[in-house]
Amino acid sequence: MSLNVPPRPSIVQLHPALPSHTTNMTQALEQVALLMTDVVGSTRLEQEHGAEFLTWLQRHTELAESLAQEHGGRVLKHRGEGDSIFAAFAKANDAIACARALGIATRQIPNAPTKVAVRMAVDYGSAHALPNDYWGGVVNRCARIREIAQGDQILVSASAAQSSPAEVLPLGIHRLRDVEDPIEIFQVQSDDLPSDFPPIRNLLHIAQLPSYSSSFIGRIDERVQAKKLITEHRLVSIQGPAGAGKTRLGIEVASRTGGDTIYVDLAAADTEDGIIQTLGNRIDPEIGSATIPKLSERLFNRKCLILLDNADGDIRATRKVVSELLASTQSPHILATTREALNIPGERRLVLGPLDEGQLMLMDRAIACGADAPKTEKELDLYLELVQSVDGLPLGIELLAPMLASMTPELVKGLVKEYTALDIASATDDDRHRSLEGVLAGSIGRLESSTQARLAALALFSTFSLEAAAEVWGLSPILAAQVMRELVEKSLVQYESVGGEHGRYRLLKTTKQYLTRHAPASPEAIERFVRNEAQICQRLDAQIRSEQSPASFRAWDEEHANILAALNFAVSHEFLEEAMELIHGLQFYFRFRLGLEVAAQMGRGILKQIERLPPSGQRARFFNDLSTMEMQEGRMSEAEVALNIAIEDAEIRNDLHLQPKMLMNSAVIAWQQGRNLEAIDITRQAAALAEQIGDNKVYASILSNLGALLNREGSMDEAAEILEKSADLHARQGDHAHRVLVYTNLAELNLNRKGPKAALEDLLRAANLAEEIELVGYLGIISALAAIVLVRLGRLDRASSLWANYLAAPNIVIVRDDPIEVGYPDEMRQLEGQSLQPAELNGSLSAFLRAEIGT
Repeated sequence: MSLNVPPRPSIVQLHPALPSHTTNMTQALEQVALLMTDVVGSTRLEQEHGAEFLTWLQRHTELAESLAQEHGGRVLKHRGEGDSIFAAFAKANDAIACARALGIATRQIPNAPTKVAVRMAVDYGSAHALPNDYWGGVVNRCARIREIAQGDQILVSASAAQSSPAEVLPLGIHRLRDVEDPIEIFQVQSDDLPSDFPPIRNLLHIAQLPSYSSSFIGRIDERVQAKKLITEHRLVSIQGPAGAGKTRLGIEVASRTGGDTIYVDLAAADTEDGIIQTLGNRIDPEIGSATIPKLSERLFNRKCLILLDNADGDIRATRKVVSELLASTQSPHILATTREALNIPGERRLVLGPLDEGQLMLMDRAIACGADAPKTEKELDLYLELVQSVDGLPLGIELLAPMLASMTPELVKGLVKEYTALDIASATDDDRHRSLEGVLAGSIGRLESSTQARLAALALFSTFSLEAAAEVWGLSPILAAQVMRELVEKSLVQYESVGGEHGRYRLLKTTKQYLTRHAPASPEAIERFVRNEAQICQRLDAQIRSEQSPASFRAWDEEHANILAALNFAVSHEFLEEAMELIHGLQFYFRFRLGLEVAAQMGRGILKQIERLPPSGQRARFFNDLSTMEMQEGRMSEAEVALNIAIEDAEIRNDLHLQPKMLMNSAVIAWQQGRNLEAIDITRQAAALAEQIGDNKVYASILSNLGALLNREGSMDEAAEILEKSADLHARQGDHAHRVLVYTNLAELNLNRKGPKAALEDLLRAANLAEEIELVGYLGIISALAAIVLVRLGRLDRASSLWANYLAAPNIVIVRDDPIEVGYPDEMRQLEGQSLQPAELNGSLSAFLRAEIGT
């Protein structure tokens, strides 16, 4: 049986969130001329010339902005590494004229560093207009034209040249990276600009690299970082889970190095000899039988980049071959794509996470497959949800895109939700990338059986700590750390720090789906998981009941999904003792975060199983908890039935410690049924019994309730005395959260008993304590009560400001019987029509209240 309790959408998720849409991607196409510039060798220039170069660069940027405006265009934004310019014009001749003027003006900047040069490109075509940006093929094509230009050279496309009367020199037809069709390139001529350039850089150095018809999207930061790393270090590994786009990024980075590149796919090389021979065939097709000495001889002084794709087929063999090559050569650099680190001294790692631009990539690929562009905010949201369903993995996005050409996004979302993203497959001949299930089988299937079983146990969690993993595995923390390190290095487990305070681990959603389907957790692991979460639940429950601080709620927010999963397993596997313990802990947290009705729903979900158990203290507490939850929902008949069962169990067990709480529930039922005096008498009995058995914490809480009941019956003096006693007892117990609540009760009482000033003084006591122990939620209710007091004093502006604070307060954790709106209708009516602007508290609510008391 599964309880199917949905997680709260507002709970903060630990894995990194995918970006939501922030721009409207559905703008109509428009014709636009684009100008892109780039300072050649800017990194070297900055290192060599420092402030001199930066001063020059600032002047160059100012010139670009003013000249673009002068020629009817505008600089949209800096693009790339910070030294490039991206400008848009309505006409191609304006863009070309601006480029020529900028080239001339830039060469005349005084005190320019030696060898500084700017290359430029102009293209004209259709693009989607975005706020301060453009998107589409013409943007990519213009960047590729700029890429092949020399310093001080201005290159333009045929479409731009045909639209401009400017003097241009044809340079022939060329193939550009990531541009499907070859295009004709022209060079802008001017007497004031250099005109003698070498032939356009041919692209033979990337001829060995696989080509793609689709454009490369995103990973801007990773591209820059990888290029920097591979320039400075001889070995760099691009790591990530299956389907993260490691190969595509590796090819993109290699194609940007501008030098000799050797592409080697090791997917089929699963032995040391196979790796060496595959390398030999790519380095020198005539090498014959390859050996490390032969490879070293051919590579010794060769300045090249070797891209080792799929380098983790036999990680030990790859590690040995790469180590020997690096040790026996001087010049080659190696860029490896792999699911786990090579662990070679000097290796630098670039770890890939979800694709930040996944929503944009899905749109691009879907439109390429014939789908319509999303037209509404709802459709954009559905695209984002689809990206999240495949963990933002580029392979998953590629697999989803064709479905959108023949189905609505809503239908695709429903299919993915019902059948999981693992079932989406393409018609490619590449078996390794036919589906997410296939690539995961390649990753997980290579694990040893014991490691695979441990990974399967982790699929029980949402996110987890190392200690929790050790408990579920039945290992010591030291051994668990070693296993976890292996799984993280294989990109099967993701590690994330939480606010710099501590670390949590998680599995990707698709990995969990694969394990659930093909390698589910063992019954022993499930039992350990349930018991561990029950213990965590007890600890967090005790913490949140005593503190009710933001930190205690954050701890619950991290763990509540695991506890819900444990509850589902406890019910389905009939671990009923643990199920009752979990519900006991959850109901207090849910009262504040999700609404107590959710906890009540869970309690009803296992009611029949619990009824079969023999009477016990645990069962009695369960029915008492259920009674409390039913009362909070106003289901008084159901609450009374549950309470009677709890009383019978407690009497059979002679459990005195539970009886004061049950008596309090009886008192609440009596009060709700209009038997007020009987409710007060029962509460007095509960207080006496709690005092008799020495349960001072419960005694203090019951006295608080007794004071509230006496106040409602008009016995204000006795109520005040009892509430002060309750506050003192809570202080001795260190239960400051309940002490704050007692002070707010005293404020309500004294508002009518002693007047508004006395009520403000009680609220000041509450605010001082709440701020001291960071009870953020309590500050909201204190603000609301203070607003009511200020209405009584006629200070409506100040009252409305505090009421606005209450409405906007984050994490309000007090759940009460609506005393604000129900108990004070006259005051609330006076606030109607007031301007509800939150008060300027000058740092604290207590300071605000202190000032009000002074006036």
